[in-house]
Amino acid sequence: MTSLEFAYLSARANIDATLTFFTTASIFCFIKWYKNTAPHPSPLPVGERDELTGNRVLKGSKRSFIIYGFYIGLALATLAKGPVGFILPLLVSLAYLTVQKDWNGIKRMKLIQGMVLLIIIVLAWYLPALLKGGKEYFNETIMLHTVDRFAKGSSHIRPFYYYLYNFPADFLPWIFFLPAAIAYGFSGGRAGIKREFLFLFVWFVVIFIFFSFSKGKRGLYLLPLFPAVSLMVGKWWDEFFSASIKIFHHRWFSIPLRIFSGLLLSLGVGIPWVVSTRFPSYLPYSLPIAFLFVGGSIVLFILQRLRYRAAVFFLIVGIMASGFFYILRVAFPLINPYKSARFISQEITSRIQPGEKLAIYGDFVIAPYNYYTGIVPILEIEIEKREEFTRFLQSGKRVFCLMKFRDFAQFQMMGDRPKIELIARQNVGGDDMVLISNR
Repeated sequence: MTSLEFAYLSARANIDATLTFFTTASIFCFIKWYKNTAPHPSPLPVGERDELTGNRVLKGSKRSFIIYGFYIGLALATLAKGPVGFILPLLVSLAYLTVQKDWNGIKRMKLIQGMVLLIIIVLAWYLPALLKGGKEYFNETIMLHTVDRFAKGSSHIRPFYYYLYNFPADFLPWIFFLPAAIAYGFSGGRAGIKREFLFLFVWFVVIFIFFSFSKGKRGLYLLPLFPAVSLMVGKWWDEFFSASIKIFHHRWFSIPLRIFSGLLLSLGVGIPWVVSTRFPSYLPYSLPIAFLFVGGSIVLFILQRLRYRAAVFFLIVGIMASGFFYILRVAFPLINPYKSARFISQEITSRIQPGEKLAIYGDFVIAPYNYYTGIVPILEIEIEKREEFTRFLQSGKRVFCLMKFRDFAQFQMMGDRPKIELIARQNVGGDDMVLISNR
């Protein structure tokens, strides 16, 4: 909850948080099933504890029933965000069984029955939606926003190594302790840790590699792997509290903590300086966060010297939670007039009449305009499709279009262009947006 990207997206009402909930629930059901149904050389009595897993052996029907929760989770994740919802947990589970060389486990997963259940649940919603939305709905939801973005990179095209530098920033501050968690997990320093850690590591690596192969990349796509890395780091801290770690802690704890403390100190000093030079009127609002970061870095250094391990952990949690709360309640409302799509959307809703269409021309995020106008769907027209854009503006009815001002200026220079009117112009974040109409 105190990872930078996870906290931000959870408060942003983003669908990827919903996707992450269902993928995590699905993966949880899988590992619960696998631990309860691990093969034994001879049957164990019901109620006895399995020496391999530590779990009580359940009745056969209860053991096998848990796996259907895995497929129900796949289906609900698919309804949240398309095919990626079932692809990710399925890849994680199959990859783990492959690494374990448990080929019988793949047979025991009830893949055929499970996939039938998944299809029934998904079609119960998608089939009526496709019947109502037709080919346009299919192309928009299935092809454009899933297949095309992954295979062709219809938007957010970035290099293969993008997540190598994006993910560390998104997983702040716990990224500093992830190397220690990985090193400890593979050390096998305690019975059972390596086997349980391996599953979390496979979960992390499979999703990371899967999205690295996608041409379209965004930081939020990796949200479903955050529970895995959080559990890895959390397990390491838990062992660190109990002093079970006899190796690594001097080498793997003090250095990351000093780096994190140095980062906090630099931010605490740098934020007021940047604000005073660029936005001097907002300097008083930057001081509380500066004091939090500077004070937190100093206290962290002291606690480390005193070896108060639990206090260090809870102070990090407190710094992140307090900082995010302040940014959410104070900084975001200040930024809102400069970044929000609400104001230009109000121009749309005050003018557009029932039956009139709205489109966007160019590559920018459409979701804020869906939210603030209540118009779903909004037609998306790519820059390369100028003929389609021209036909849209030549409609016999009044239509509206949102676009960046630079694209509007280029369109104005075209010969034989249809007549258009500039309705409104507003900055939305770093974009200079305009609203136009054909009459």
